Amino acid sequence: MASRPSWTLVVEDRFGTVTDEYVFDAGELVVGRSRQCDVVLPSENVSREHARLSVEEGRLFVEDAGSSNGLWVGADRIEERTELRDGDVVKVGDFHLRVKGGRPANEARVVHARLVGRSSGAMDQTLEVIESTTLVGRGRDCGLVLVDPSVSRVHSRLLVRPDGTVLVEDVSSANGLFVNDKRVKVWQLSGGDRVRFGSVEFLVELPGSSTIQMRAQSSRFRKWLGAALPWALGLGGLATLVVLLAVFLPRLRSQPEGPEPAPRSTATASFAVSPEPSKPAAPASDPGALQRARALFAGRRMDEARKEVAVVLAQEPANVEAVRLMNRLELEGLAAAALGDADLALAGGRIEEAVQDLFSVPLDSGYAGDAKARMRTLLPHLDRARSQACSGRGSTTFPCIRWTALKAKVEAASR
Repeated sequence: MASRPSWTLVVEDRFGTVTDEYVFDAGELVVGRSRQCDVVLPSENVSREHARLSVEEGRLFVEDAGSSNGLWVGADRIEERTELRDGDVVKVGDFHLRVKGGRPANEARVVHARLVGRSSGAMDQTLEVIESTTLVGRGRDCGLVLVDPSVSRVHSRLLVRPDGTVLVEDVSSANGLFVNDKRVKVWQLSGGDRVRFGSVEFLVELPGSSTIQMRAQSSRFRKWLGAALPWALGLGGLATLVVLLAVFLPRLRSQPEGPEPAPRSTATASFAVSPEPSKPAAPASDPGALQRARALFAGRRMDEARKEVAVVLAQEPANVEAVRLMNRLELEGLAAAALGDADLALAGGRIEEAVQDLFSVPLDSGYAGDAKARMRTLLPHLDRARSQACSGRGSTTFPCIRWTALKAKVEAASR
């Protein structure tokens, strides 16, 4: 008998912090502000009973339970009962409910990557990356839980892109994310990479890749070679000296004095030094590809720039400049996506969500100027929200304080 699909509901607050997680495969969950609800979301813009989630024959549905501020799935406000799928995001007030799962437990899983523990705190741990998003940290709501003081509660996240590549991203951790001992914000993982969360290190293994085995064998060979090389050189030098003495010493003793022997014929000499046929040279990468990629990157033609860099990496996987440029393109892609999400949130009247998206754009990104410009357009909206929250109830109420602080934060960042 096939098992029922299991669903997971990950709850994030308005700052993107995971606050709870619910796993269920049947029945109904009531979401709201009331303590009687199954999923309690303590916020003034969440109704006492805001929404209902129900599972019927393995399918997950959500419906508005008569809320005051509405229910959203992605960028769309829903008025009727709606089916949810893996990866959907339901917005309830200030909270985001991320939907994961919907596959039977015995269904074949696609393993996108494996993280194999290397450091003392993770030697017995192996994580198989099968979800589109996996949180890494100390919190119990993370997919990879690391009990180590150097690891933040939610330290990083692993993201599987549509093409199957895996990104690792720092989620404002205290002690940083490192790939091959280099601190990074976002990085595309490759087989054999060493990824470290704080001081806990893992080795990356990609399906079908022999990189780990090759690196292990290469490491053992280097250790053996380092120990044997001095002896080999010494014995080789001694053997060479013995051979030279055995060949030339008798000739030196028996060579008669007299005129020098006649030189060899020109034909023989010519034959002796004739060059071997030249071998065809290995194809080299296009020297102008990186230059074109940089020009496309400067013009924000990101997809075309990625294609140029991909050509270089296909021929020279160890090209440092190409790897750096590809990682920068990945960062800029995430920044552009954040700007798009902010525009959608603003169009839907979700001001705080738009602010959160804009603050996720790195300051060293080429899109930082666009993010600041959008923040300036948000200021009138924030001013209206603040005036509405503070009028008639005084400046000491929680909504008034919250909107005042948010407006000040956006004003400072938009300068």
